[in-house]
Amino acid sequence: KKHIQKNETIIRLSDIIHEIGLVLDGQAHIYHIDFWGNKQLLAKLKPVIFLESYACALQQEIDLNVVATEITTILFLDISHLIRSCQHSCSFHHKIIQNLLSIVSNKNVLLTQKIHHLTRRTTQEKILSYLNSQALKNNFNFEIPFNRQQLADYLAVERSALSSD
Repeated sequence: KKHIQKNETIIRLSDIIHEIGLVLDGQAHIYHIDFWGNKQLLAKLKPVIFLESYACALQQEIDLNVVATEITTILFLDISHLIRSCQHSCSFHHKIIQNLLSIVSNKNVLLTQKIHHLTRRTTQEKILSYLNSQALKNNFNFEIPFNRQQLADYLAVERSALSSD
């Protein structure tokens, strides 16, 4: 269990991850920063599991930065203890493995949806694609979970272009 201060970097580019993180309290953001310093917001982490794909990949260098946006408490769990069933074949251990696979699969679906938004040709098409998916997901009653800069980062567009479209 680790307590992290606001704006503290939790995971840095090129770290090798052997643990999954579980945000217990607070919030963090996952960013990708390219060679030229362009920053893209990939996810907002509120009570949620994260880094599971990197941890399961074993010895995979991470290409992201994870930064606390407020005081945050994270529980780190060693993946090697989670993905191997113990010699007693405990039912709860099988449930943990099943839940982890479900989480990885659901995040894969969300990333596929994000790719769908990002592959639109214009800023307006990206915005409409994102809003359409949010509307369908929430029965046309939704609130955008990002501020303008965060939404611009998520859709990989300039904030000024986001605001003008």
